[in-house]
Amino acid sequence: MTEEKVVLICAEAGGLTWPNWRKSTPDANQKIAAFVDAWRKQFPGLPLTCIGKITAGEGIALRDQHGTRTLTDHGYAHFA
Repeated sequence: MTEEKVVLICAEAGGLTWPNWRKSTPDANQKIAAFVDAWRKQFPGLPLTCIGKITAGEGIALRDQHGTRTLTDHGYAHFA
């Protein structure tokens, strides 16, 4: 088994959800690209890997080398 360093980065946007931040930030793609560029410059030997993708629709699916399966578990209900 190889040793792997993992870094999790969570960005918060002052009370906004990710989709709302994307909609309310006209240059969101450029800001994300600038972040990726800065990461690669700061940490040239540490890869930055996309591990997921958010698409329009309902539900959550996990896709890996074994195929695709729908996840039925749910996260925290913030406003319940």
